[in-house]
Amino acid sequence: MNLLQMSVFYCERENFEGCPYRIIDLSELRPICNYSELKARLVVNKDFSEIPHLTSRACDWIKQDETRLENIRKIARENAMDVVNNVKIGDMLFCLRGEFQGQEVKLLEKPLQSSIFIKCQAPNGEIIQRQPTDFRRIAKDKGE
Repeated sequence: MNLLQMSVFYCERENFEGCPYRIIDLSELRPICNYSELKARLVVNKDFSEIPHLTSRACDWIKQDETRLENIRKIARENAMDVVNNVKIGDMLFCLRGEFQGQEVKLLEKPLQSSIFIKCQAPNGEIIQRQPTDFRRIAKDKGE
């Protein structure tokens, strides 16, 4: 099965005037929105420069959702840079994803210029490598 054809997204918007991504398929009960499929193709093809053009033609709901998602990505990037720039080897980080989600891990190695991963030690001693977006810096007491 093609990865891009795994999900069908239905358009639930009543006001869809001018949206080029709404498709009427007589075999479906509701109109289909193919924005996500087209965006996924651009991402798979690494044609990121075309995504703003794709979004600019979409309905207001999609534009608002893309703005919301971009804000989430921006905050995640800022938090990742905080981890990279403001922690020291041996500091404890809070793990946000994966098998150690919700646990504190110890920073063993910060990313090198050629790597986007940081190396940490989990509570059980296991060494894990993850992207900085998977962690948050734990605030220290002012006395430390």
